[in-house]
Amino acid sequence: MLENNNLPMISRQVLRSHFSRIAALVVAVVCLVGIPSSAMSEDSVGSVHSLQGSATAVRNELARDLSVRSGVFLNDLITTRTSSKMAINIGPQTRVFLGEDTELVIDEFILEAGGVLDFSRGAFGFDRPETATPMPMEIRTKFGRIGVRGTRFFAGRSNGVFSVFVDRGRVEVTAGGVSRPLTAGQGVDIPAPGQPPSQVKNWGEKRINEALQSVGMR
Repeated sequence: MLENNNLPMISRQVLRSHFSRIAALVVAVVCLVGIPSSAMSEDSVGSVHSLQGSATAVRNELARDLSVRSGVFLNDLITTRTSSKMAINIGPQTRVFLGEDTELVIDEFILEAGGVLDFSRGAFGFDRPETATPMPMEIRTKFGRIGVRGTRFFAGRSNGVFSVFVDRGRVEVTAGGVSRPLTAGQGVDIPAPGQPPSQVKNWGEKRINEALQSVGMR
């Protein structure tokens, strides 16, 4: 009887030990095969589509190196290094491009409903197909705000000044208390934070190519 009473307790201990080993093995396998973190967290908003050079993300004060298919999350501070470019898929139909030495925080995002992106420095591009359902997005920079729906545009340094150019669609640039609507082929310059955008101008092909190439959109 004593031996029979002891058997269930011994079995539970063995099972707990067995499952602990299995759990440790699963964690090790996940680390080895590199399952994208987007598949492991509810607040993932997308993943890295392409990467030239190197980039990192900081979340909850923990830094991690990014690679193709790495998950990106709300409140990630994403940074590209010198001579690096990256494209991130946010949701199923939106792609954000980052040039070198660029910082992005995905501040808010609801799948296919819209969100807020904060760029503290660098150059970036945004692309959402014309055929996609309009999705309001706000892009915040230290120079001003860019209101977006379905469009393709560039923002960053061009000809020595922070600029915004629309390749397709429409955006509204607000800075220094002034708003400028832009359509395809048009751009504005913002000389410094707090100053209003310049008058709207049509960009030449050379300037367009240089701007889009700087963030990997061409």
